[in-house]
Amino acid sequence: MLFALLVYSPLVTVAALLFVLIRLAVSRAELLRRPAALCSYVAVLLGGAAHLVFTRGLTHIPIMYGISKCRESRPEWMSEQVRILRYDPRTFPPEANCVWDNGTTSDLVPAYVTPTVYALLLPAVGCALVALYFRLRRSTVHGSRR
Repeated sequence: MLFALLVYSPLVTVAALLFVLIRLAVSRAELLRRPAALCSYVAVLLGGAAHLVFTRGLTHIPIMYGISKCRESRPEWMSEQVRILRYDPRTFPPEANCVWDNGTTSDLVPAYVTPTVYALLLPAVGCALVALYFRLRRSTVHGSRR
């Protein structure tokens, strides 16, 4: 299941992003008159980018051999006597923490993943809410004219 998520979902996301980018390029004049559609396209772009970064972070989480990956990524300054206590993987936000018996914790997922996902998701949710507002406002304005 996770394999399918890591392989196929980025392909679907890239296809959706390409569709939205082409749609934005072709009909940008029309979209400027329809703020709900424009905001929804921006939300899809930001959400898709967040999904790609999130999936990139998931690829750094070893599923089967987490302890051995922790041993491979041991910091150079750490002595050989220090042993690994546990390996703590998390899916959201993507983390793969290696906890050593001297209290040191190291993450196998790059540090940019979590802040980037949140930095893209928050505006995506905001754009989706603005698109919903414009859509509801438009339907009530057109509904009251009838």
